[in-house]
Amino acid sequence: SSIIRLERQELREVSGVSCSLLCHMLGPAVRELRSDVVASLRRLVKHVARRHFTAKKVHSRTHAKKHRQTVLRRLRLGCTGKTQRREAKQDYVELSKASAAKLIEVAELSAVVAIACTSRSKKRGGGLLSAQVMISAQRRLQSSLGRMCRERDLSAQLVRAVGNLCWHSAWDYAWKERLGELSAVVGKQGKQLARDLEFQRRLNDLRAELAADCAEATHPTLPEQSGWKGVNLGGWLLWEHGPCNSAPVVKASGSVPMDEWTLSLQLRRKYGDEEAARLMRQHRLTFITKADFAEIAALGLNSVRIPFSYWMFEGPRSGEPFLGPDVDILDNAFSWAEEFGLKVVLSFHGTVGFQSDHQASGRYDEKWNPSSWDPEASLGVLQRVAARYKDSVALGGITVVNEPSAEIPIDILRQYYQDGHRVIREAGVPTHVQVILPLYHRQINDFTGHFPESEGYCNIVFDEHIYHVFGDDWYNMSLADHLRYAAATTRTHDVRNVWKANERVIVSEFSLALPTGDFDKMLAWEWHYLTPSERNAVLRSFAMRQLRTWSSYASDGYFFWSWKDEGGIDWSLRDAVEKRLVPLGQKPARSLHPTQLRPLAAPAAAAEWYRGRDKGAEVSMRKALKAAAKASKAPEEKWRKRQSKV
Repeated sequence: SSIIRLERQELREVSGVSCSLLCHMLGPAVRELRSDVVASLRRLVKHVARRHFTAKKVHSRTHAKKHRQTVLRRLRLGCTGKTQRREAKQDYVELSKASAAKLIEVAELSAVVAIACTSRSKKRGGGLLSAQVMISAQRRLQSSLGRMCRERDLSAQLVRAVGNLCWHSAWDYAWKERLGELSAVVGKQGKQLARDLEFQRRLNDLRAELAADCAEATHPTLPEQSGWKGVNLGGWLLWEHGPCNSAPVVKASGSVPMDEWTLSLQLRRKYGDEEAARLMRQHRLTFITKADFAEIAALGLNSVRIPFSYWMFEGPRSGEPFLGPDVDILDNAFSWAEEFGLKVVLSFHGTVGFQSDHQASGRYDEKWNPSSWDPEASLGVLQRVAARYKDSVALGGITVVNEPSAEIPIDILRQYYQDGHRVIREAGVPTHVQVILPLYHRQINDFTGHFPESEGYCNIVFDEHIYHVFGDDWYNMSLADHLRYAAATTRTHDVRNVWKANERVIVSEFSLALPTGDFDKMLAWEWHYLTPSERNAVLRSFAMRQLRTWSSYASDGYFFWSWKDEGGIDWSLRDAVEKRLVPLGQKPARSLHPTQLRPLAAPAAAAEWYRGRDKGAEVSMRKALKAAAKASKAPEEKWRKRQSKV
């Protein structure tokens, strides 16, 4: 084993922070650290671990002392005594030099313990660091954290967060170094050991990210956001597979279809045209009501995004099974929005001829091709919609098309966007109403410079959809990687790229869904290993990081998908708020940190668990998940992957 064999009982006795001691301590003045200070602590852990791992001159004692002094200066000016916006400089208080030094000591000792347990030190002639060194360092670590709690210069929760941050950051780096040593090992045994250690490294990396969130904000607060703070009303005026699969209209059809085309066809065949139209209208009248608008406004949101189709607005074309029109229901939506002070953003999901083969366009059709789409007829519908609602004070924006296929030639799509802006403005829609253009599977460079104000284009906003579940790349990432992407700390980020191009952007669709269902990927096993408390902490962190990113880079706001969705808290904002994963409404927000924490001991158990997981349970779980995917979102994922490749 690569881990020093120590008595399990002895490890338990010296393991990390005593959570029972920390939890009953009263919170003193300092409760939060700035994000750059947290990053400095993590870099210090890595620096010390590397110094113990290698004998390179770059990690000399002089260099280490300078680095320590730099971190000390940042720490003393990087704390806040209030759980308010950390950008407000007047909230920052100076941390005592002694407390700052103790934080640095925690970082250094965590690194020593992790390296001592996992690797061979080149500084000591290739021999293992002794167990006594590790035990001594861990006892000093426990003592230092205990003193910090008793002195109450920092809150108990912050001490716990910093302890876990340094501890898991140290183990993350230590496992990386150990994996580097294993790169020369070949054969089945070497590959299995590498997978086991990579699994453990991912868990430590994830827990370090969660601890960093807790150190930066003891309780989540909704970041300030310019523009829209809204939610989609999916599955309402354009039925989609997912949000309302068990709605009465679906049960009446006899089976769950993939799109509204098939749903309408099944209803007509089973009940006839008149009864089918009544059933569909009843769904549109009851799935979203005035009470939903009141509830959305009460949460502090300022807008709703309503997907609509041409057949809902003016009826189906010849030979189509769709049911409509029901435009009076959309009229009701504008009346309710005005009553509760909400704005409406209309999104043209169902265009004439369909803008893609995706079910969100109204018809899932693998035989679709770009020539099927009718831009001219769609522009006519867009003009009539704009003319109908141009005088409504609730109208906030119109999206000219939703998720156009990547197979549509870029010159045709650009021309449609330009014509869409023209017909909306010519219909009399005032300039304060946004004209929204999707970037879906396109780069901002494809559109930059094509909508200049000098040529009459005004209030143009680009649109991004950010989902972490569609495409193989998301499945190959770790949970910690997903959190870092959500925080836009990665090398590239779709929304940040638009912001860098000095263009306005909204995120009109995002969710809390993570790709945890494919057990051929390690990410699913990461999720499976976490405690329920840790899973909630991951989702809460995922939500807050996305909202902070939208606050920084999405200049014109966001819309969560969706208000109601049978997919649960991952997709339903109402359920996520009820579970207190998103800080909206009157309920107090929960801490970002999980309530149950693993002890700070040498974390070999996760690797052992991953290596010895029940094969029978694994097979059964895979079969169940494949059956569920086939019955629900398999076509969706297949379509998204194909679009990504295009």
